Formats: sequence, C-alpha cells, structure tokens
Amino acid sequence: MIEGSVQKLSEDVRVNLRMVETETGVQRWAERFEEPRAELAQMQADIVRRIGRTLQVQLLEVEADRSLRERTRNPGAQDLLMRGWALWERRRPADNARARELFVEAAAADPNFSLAWVGLANTHLSDLHAGWSDDRDRSLAQARQAVDHAVQVGPRHREVNAVRGYTLFFQGDIEAALDAFDREIETNPGNALAHVWKGLMLVSLGRAAEAVPAIERGIALSPRDVDLNVFYRSMAHACFSLARYDDALAWAQKAVGHTPGYAKGHGFVAAAAALAGNQAAASRAIENFRVLQPKLGSVAAFRHSLMPGEQRMFDATPRFWEALQTAGLPAG
Repeated sequence: MIEGSVQKLSEDVRVNLRMVETETGVQRWAERFEEPRAELAQMQADIVRRIGRTLQVQLLEVEADRSLRERTRNPGAQDLLMRGWALWERRRPADNARARELFVEAAAADPNFSLAWVGLANTHLSDLHAGWSDDRDRSLAQARQAVDHAVQVGPRHREVNAVRGYTLFFQGDIEAALDAFDREIETNPGNALAHVWKGLMLVSLGRAAEAVPAIERGIALSPRDVDLNVFYRSMAHACFSLARYDDALAWAQKAVGHTPGYAKGHGFVAAAAALAGNQAAASRAIENFRVLQPKLGSVAAFRHSLMPGEQRMFDATPRFWEALQTAGLPAG
C-alpha cells in the first residue's frame, strides 16, 4: 500500500511517499517530490509514472494524461481542494461545514475542476449519512446539483461516478447506483469505498452472497481506511442478510470498536445479537443506539429518519426490523 504526506512550503509543495507491505508493515520504497505550487498537476502525473515504474507495472501514458486533465492548473483551487479534503476526512459536522466552504471556493476559482464538485457533493452526502442535516431533502438536492456539475465536467473522471452512485442511492434508485459504482470501479479499480458501496447495493437488491466478495475487496484495498467502520458494518449487513448472525455480530462489533459513536453500527450489533441469542449484548447495544440517537426511540422513528435508498436497503434485509424489536427497540 502507498502512504504519504503533503507539506505546503512558502512557494512549493513537498510530497513524501512510501510503499509498505500491508500484512507486515515492511517499507519497500520511499521517495520525496517537491515542485512549485503552480506545477501540482504535472507533479501528480510524475508521481503516477514513478510509482508505476517502481511496481514494474506499465501504466499507459494516457492514464497520466487523464490525471492531468482531472486536476486544475489553478494552484489556488488545488490548495483549497486539499484543505477541504483534509477537513472532510475528519468526519465531524463543523469540519464538514468548513470543508464545504472551501470546495465552493475551489469550484468558483475553477468551474471545470471536477474534484471540487465531487468534494462539495460529498459534504452534503455526509450530512445525510451521518444525520447532521436539518433538511434532508435540501441536502440531497444540493448534492445532486454538485454531482450534475461534476458529470458535466468529466463523466469518466475519478470519483465522479462514485459520488453519483451515493446520490442515486439516497434518492432510492438502487439499480442506477449499482451501475454507477460499476463504472467507477471500471475506471478507478483502487477506489475501496466504491467496492464496499457496490456490495451494499447488492445487499439492497437481495443479492447478499454477491456482496460479500465486493466488500472483502474494499477492505483488502484499504485496511486502514478512515471509513473502516462503514466497511465493517457493510460486511455485518451482508452476513445478516445471509442469516449468518454470529458473523454479523462479530463484524458489527468491529465497526463500533473502530468508531464507538457509530449509531448504525450499534443498531446492527443489537439486531445480530438478538438473532444470535445474545440478549444481554443486544440490550446494551440498543441502549447505546438510543443514547447516540435519542430521537430514534422506536423502529418506526428509525425507519422514518431514513432516506429512500436507506429504507429500501433495510427493508430488503430479512428480519432486521423484527430483530431490533427483539433487542428491545419498541415498534412505535
């Protein structure tokens, strides 16, 4: 796996990269790149080529050229984007709101910068997914508007189809979302989250057995991902749908172990524990869920809080709502 850091100097940008074996942590390669901020796009293309040579993989020149097209030649917009991503990755509401402001500025500085529109859409989707939005319909509409800009700029650019897939999912169009994630994986096979979300779409379509290898692929691609709680909960969801309740419980416990404040993770711990016969664990998980989401004190309230795609996903999960009631969450 490739790890690295970015430093902004007075007029230059320095990128430190290293390659480590995922299983052993042994470092196999390291290198530093430093260029003026105005040459960020060219530096990215050089990094792609250098990594390709190190891996002894022949990356087509067209791939490096596409990387150039997807980036901006406006150093100010690139700087805003990088700062926005750093804040968004923290997964906190205030940081998400500030990241949105930076992505808006980046898109204004370069309206053809697809990743700025992708970032903007992601902030609205994070509000939906994490429950931070006070107006879910408005957040979804704003995400869709940003996605439309990203698609117009570069329908085959990296991350564009992924964010389009997330938006389609929340709208409730699971079939179209699955197609979008397939397109993203075709052009960007290293996008771990796209593999995981493809798995969730398959679960939502009643194809949980197909979902397991997709989610496994995402976890293998990014075993230290910032969204690892979502990866683990997705595997719990697939196992639950296959009536493998002990496995579902183990994966859900890993999700909340990674992120203790992950309410949906506690919901899956509760549901899986209830059907696995561990009522004590189910009751504790329901209590944690209600502390984290005090407004969702019943199955009906929980279901009402979901966006259309989320409702389809949970409704397609056999015995999920029943299991929450068995765990101790009232029906209504």
